[in-house]
Amino acid sequence: FFRSISCFHHMPRSPPKPHSAGVGGGFSYSHLGKEAMAMGERIMRERQSVASMTREERVAHHLKMLARGTASQSLHSQASTHCHVHKPQGRTTDLRDLTPITIQDLSLGQVHRRRVLFCRGIVPCMLFNSAVTIVEDEDGDIVDLAVYNLPGVRTTADAQRAVPKGTWLAIKEPF
Repeated sequence: FFRSISCFHHMPRSPPKPHSAGVGGGFSYSHLGKEAMAMGERIMRERQSVASMTREERVAHHLKMLARGTASQSLHSQASTHCHVHKPQGRTTDLRDLTPITIQDLSLGQVHRRRVLFCRGIVPCMLFNSAVTIVEDEDGDIVDLAVYNLPGVRTTADAQRAVPKGTWLAIKEPF
């Protein structure tokens, strides 16, 4: 079974910049900014350590996070480092018009126009603010995949049905 997805997102490597700390009327939200920054820095340290892991360690880490997330799954969103950068709308929908690209050739923050990444999910999806999995390309390289705004996906089970482990994907104009 082959699935076509038109969005792809790398997680950022640095914590988000804090917003201005004050609000009119003399009340300050600066303590929330510091807590959020500390959480963002902790998440980024963990993401950087994940990036240096072997393939087997990354898969084991993902499965551990999946087990932790599934045990505490609720209707509320989990914390995310998503930077709210939106990918511009793609220009084409026909795979025949796109040139294949490998994970090795992807660049962070760039929309790879008129390219397609063929890959397959190698672990079950988990749900945070997006459906998150690890994908492998035809060369055996792996990368995290986060797919946002999947229709009808509200739980980890929904995410696993939308992007099942082992499914080959065509990610159009990966970002």
